[in-house]
Amino acid sequence: MKRSEPAPPDPASRPAGVPTRPPRAGGRTRALLLAIAMHVLLFALLFVGIRWQNTERGPVQAELWVPPPPAPEPPRPEPKPPPEPRPEPAPPPPKPQPAPEPRPDLDAQIKAEQEKKRKEEADRKEREAEKKAAEKKLAEERRQREEQARREAEKKAAEKLAADKAAAEKVAAEKKASEEKARREAAARHEETIKALMKQAGSAGQPADTAAKASAGGSRADAGFSARVGAAVKANTTYQVPADLEGNPKAVFAVQLRPDCSLVSVRLRRSSGVAAWDQAAERGIQRTDPFPRPAEGACPADLEITRGPRDER
Repeated sequence: MKRSEPAPPDPASRPAGVPTRPPRAGGRTRALLLAIAMHVLLFALLFVGIRWQNTERGPVQAELWVPPPPAPEPPRPEPKPPPEPRPEPAPPPPKPQPAPEPRPDLDAQIKAEQEKKRKEEADRKEREAEKKAAEKKLAEERRQREEQARREAEKKAAEKLAADKAAAEKVAAEKKASEEKARREAAARHEETIKALMKQAGSAGQPADTAAKASAGGSRADAGFSARVGAAVKANTTYQVPADLEGNPKAVFAVQLRPDCSLVSVRLRRSSGVAAWDQAAERGIQRTDPFPRPAEGACPADLEITRGPRDER
């Protein structure tokens, strides 16, 4: 058998100054359980009623259940009197508010802004003018440097041209002098050859006028002998003239012959300045052994042969 709970005390019977409390949570739980039980009972009655309509009617039993009264609330301890409230501190005095700043004059501010813009524009124009002046100065300095470099280049070119011309004139003068010297030496050797022939003719018992005639004949035959020697040497000389070779540089050789025109020796007396041509000309003279014989008399003992790579004969 369930124990009945005591009824809650009447709020009116509570002493004055005691606060009321809400009912305990246990009463809500019991109410929830009762509601669930009632719903279960209702569903059971519905189920039984449906079955009663489909089956034979039988005795019906119903059980009524009344919830027990709520248990009495246990006595609560008397609450302690609340502590006396502490006196609130006095509020601090209000701070003095600063005086409002004076508002600037709008016209003065506009004038200041305009003056600032005018100053910035003047500064910008001044900077641009300075920049243009600097660029112009640099361009003028560059032009002066280029002009000076051009004048120096023209001066150097003129000096080089004058030096080259002087060198060419000097080479031409030296060449002319060497050719003149070679002609004089050749004439001297020719005179010596004539004297040797005259001496040989005198030793053979010829009269003086006959020796003079032989000398005159040797002089006339000398041009043909020289032409034959030059043609023979050219035929025996092998040399490929370079395309960049300037002029016709001459090489002078001293040649010694026997009376039968066989070669004794060849010596380079003056170089042409081109070593390859000097060697080729010397080989051509050595291959000409024996030399062509003169029309009359014996071969001269000494010959001077001048050869150039572009000689026609």
